[in-house]
Amino acid sequence: ASAATLRAAALAEAAAPFDLERGPLVRAHLLRQGDAEHTLLITAHHLVLDGWSVTVLLRELETLYAAFVQGRPDPLPALPVQYADYALWERAQTATPAWQAEAAFWQRHMEGAPAVLQLPFDRPRPAQQDFRGARLPLQLDAALTAR
Repeated sequence: ASAATLRAAALAEAAAPFDLERGPLVRAHLLRQGDAEHTLLITAHHLVLDGWSVTVLLRELETLYAAFVQGRPDPLPALPVQYADYALWERAQTATPAWQAEAAFWQRHMEGAPAVLQLPFDRPRPAQQDFRGARLPLQLDAALTAR
């Protein structure tokens, strides 16, 4: 694939929306550029990948790829705790008196709250962001600034 084709594929992938109800929230595409050259596109929703975890992901991909190319086994250490372990621990917490008291407090506190808030920013977003902003001048008086 040419540089222009690769760029077009990357831009199209970056512009493709995520379906938060059905997923996937991480997409990967391996684009063949030649017999021995490929480009891996990874697109992830910010709900599942932040700046710190991108660094971890890239470092681990690099480590795994280097091992794969050299015919070595997976060099990454096994995780001491899997997500399923955390989920079981969290579920067990719901049976504790402390958790039940906390849940009861919030149920009482939130009784009568609306199921859906109609906030002014709850509206559909445009298909294409335009990044047009606005300015809001704000001046704080000296007494407030001193406080």
